Amino acid sequence: MGRELRHCVNPLAGISIPTPLFQVPTEEPCTTSSVVLTSTTRTSKSQKLMVASPDLLMPWNLFACDYLQEHSPTTSEFKAVWDNIDPKTKRKYKALSKQKKSAAHLTSNATTPTSNNASTVTPLPVAPISNGDGDTS
Repeated sequence: MGRELRHCVNPLAGISIPTPLFQVPTEEPCTTSSVVLTSTTRTSKSQKLMVASPDLLMPWNLFACDYLQEHSPTTSEFKAVWDNIDPKTKRKYKALSKQKKSAAHLTSNATTPTSNNASTVTPLPVAPISNGDGDTS
């Protein structure tokens, strides 16, 4: 009884890869001058990628929601962008923030009873319970 030999079979043997129908266009060749080297381990807060919160109505966050659709800066890079945008754009986002905050305030007041209208709530009447023979207890 000898040892049984196993033969490895290449499942891709005999398959031919066809040539592509067209050449895929490539971007500008990557050179060291066009690459910004960054650490793969981002540890400090300023090196983390900027993330906008959909619930936060601050002007800088509303700007970030728009800016991040086309850019992916770190938090420190975004801070530099926000600090250096033109005053007209900053005023636009401050006005938008004010508008959204007042709309949110009106919405929350419409759904949450305040102390003034909480006192006007009338309790529902409670019907007497009948035991089935016409007697209510």
